[in-house]
Amino acid sequence: MEAETTEREDMTNPFLDPSATPTDESLKRELGRAYKAFDQLMSSIVSVKPEWKFYNAKTGWTLKAIGKKRAAFYVSPKSGEFALGMTVNAKDREALLANDSIPESIRTPLQTEKKIMEGFPIQRTVRTLKDLQPLLVVLKALDRL
Repeated sequence: MEAETTEREDMTNPFLDPSATPTDESLKRELGRAYKAFDQLMSSIVSVKPEWKFYNAKTGWTLKAIGKKRAAFYVSPKSGEFALGMTVNAKDREALLANDSIPESIRTPLQTEKKIMEGFPIQRTVRTLKDLQPLLVVLKALDRL
């Protein structure tokens, strides 16, 4: 089991060509079953602006959802999955921890995460709609969709 975890951590972004912005077709092909969750995430967006950014040759293309004052969240595609990440400030962290609708799968790690420069990180790997649901609850609670 541990070898599988290590293997998954080593998976890289399949979109490393700076001249080829990800398209729906290429995302469907690379994300596979996880594309349904990606599509649900994109369909849930109301007030943020998603845009693809190429940061460097190592990390490749990342979807950055830009909110009112800052990045609302990031999506990094992988083969068969994607990582969804965001940071929250101390005030938002406390609000999430006090919110009963926030799933324990988010609440428990958020209690122990160390603060980084940008805030408190929340990052999860999404392979299915079930994986996405707790993150949608957080994004809605923070008004980041």
